[in-house]
Amino acid sequence: MIINAILTRTIAHAFVIFIMKLEELEKKRDAYAGKIVNLAIKVAVIFIVPILIISGISYLSDIKFMYLFPLAFITSWTGVILLYRKISKEVRALDARIKQLRAQETNSDILSNDIMSESK
Repeated sequence: MIINAILTRTIAHAFVIFIMKLEELEKKRDAYAGKIVNLAIKVAVIFIVPILIISGISYLSDIKFMYLFPLAFITSWTGVILLYRKISKEVRALDARIKQLRAQETNSDILSNDIMSESK
């Protein structure tokens, strides 16, 4: 009887900790959805800065803007792709951790059900 109470209490405590971790990770993942405006501003800056730089170069030198534009285009898209990869990597890591915790929850539920049925 005492062992059953201790097991139940331990399992309940572990489950509460698991739920807290899972909710924290899900909040981090969902925070990326809320950062869309921030990302839009970063992308805009990624496109504007090279254009401003080549405009300055074109103004100070004899090189025409249209000859420098492809360089700005390539630089901008490279920056956007790098930003996307960074964010995608972070979100995939959070998703993997959430899946891992959910798998642990499933395994612990099965294990706790087995232990409870054996102790009866």
